[in-house]
Amino acid sequence: MPVPRAHREGVFRMPLFKPGTHVRYGRHSETVSHIVVRRQQLSVYLVGRESPVRPDQLELEPVLFTTQRRPDPLLY
Repeated sequence: MPVPRAHREGVFRMPLFKPGTHVRYGRHSETVSHIVVRRQQLSVYLVGRESPVRPDQLELEPVLFTTQRRPDPLLY
């Protein structure tokens, strides 16, 4: 979904890998088990597989993030 021009500043898209996320690996749909960051390398482990997969081998719809600060919600 394209971001309207008025909202592009301070916004970026990137894939968000977290446990339970469904990704596409080759022709198969897989589920993320856990993520490991070691020596500045991100490794994604899939459910039922022992070896990690590089994130660039996985297909996942990017999530929209903002760099603009938002006020903290009030806690009652």
